[in-house]
Amino acid sequence: MPRLAFASSTGLMVDEHFGRCGRYVIIDLHGAQWDNVETRLLPPSNASGHEAGAFERAAALLSDCDAVFAAKVGPYAAETLIHRGIRVFEAPYSVEAVLNKLIRDGILQSGGAAAGGGHRSEAPCACAPCTERNRS
Repeated sequence: MPRLAFASSTGLMVDEHFGRCGRYVIIDLHGAQWDNVETRLLPPSNASGHEAGAFERAAALLSDCDAVFAAKVGPYAAETLIHRGIRVFEAPYSVEAVLNKLIRDGILQSGGAAAGGGHRSEAPCACAPCTERNRS
């Protein structure tokens, strides 16, 4: 059962940029059915632009999710999520349309964090979050 996070200001549309999103709708997908589980809030930042650690805080908030859907996701944010084994999708559509496409096309039937996908190997990593962490 994949758990999905949608960056949405209303719960109806995927209309938020991952790096600026403060509200995620969490949905569990059960075959051709889904359940709205909850809405998770990320407290707003006082900084302008992307503050250090913001992507990591969002990724931690969504750590039990298999995939994140946002209207836009920058490369560093995507790497942060992928590094944690969370699949990332840009999908600026209605939540219902995205869910129907996932079901119809079987997109999350294989891969993803629950099936061992993502970036969780023991090998050294050269992605931006790891490289930055290793410099400190």
